[in-house]
Amino acid sequence: MHRLTGYIDRLLDFFCSVLRVVAGLLMLGIVALSLCNLGLRITHHQEIASFTGWSEVLFVWMCFAGFYVIHRTRRDICIEYFVNKLGGAGRMFVRLIRDVVVLLVAGTILWQAPKIVELQQGVIDLVGIPKYDEALLLFLVVGLIALDASLDLYHLAARRLSPGAAIAWQE
Repeated sequence: MHRLTGYIDRLLDFFCSVLRVVAGLLMLGIVALSLCNLGLRITHHQEIASFTGWSEVLFVWMCFAGFYVIHRTRRDICIEYFVNKLGGAGRMFVRLIRDVVVLLVAGTILWQAPKIVELQQGVIDLVGIPKYDEALLLFLVVGLIALDASLDLYHLAARRLSPGAAIAWQE
């Protein structure tokens, strides 16, 4: 079982690396589209409206991709200073509560995914892609976060510090 959890941890790290690059490329795309529109406004006093729509779509996807990176590297907003003052048992308790809450929220989002997709009919204005396409990356990221929380609960039950948790909370 320990070998399997090590494999899953490496797989989650791989997805983290891929999504970090994806988020960076999406940001680059947003900047490029904005600069093109700015250049067109300065030189021709007009803009391409679809660039604004695409910038918004890329921004949403960048946020979803970046959120998993922030979660996986444990750079999310938390009260590390206070958690570190709690000692070993306190940190374990906070990990347990955090993982349970993450699984409840992720489970709710994934449970509601079919309804979310069903409600997002039509296409995104100025872009022309189906509205539900924006949510697909969200579902992938939420699934990865749920897997990460489940793995951390396993490590917690085995009384081990998971590789991901070691980044933020040193024993």
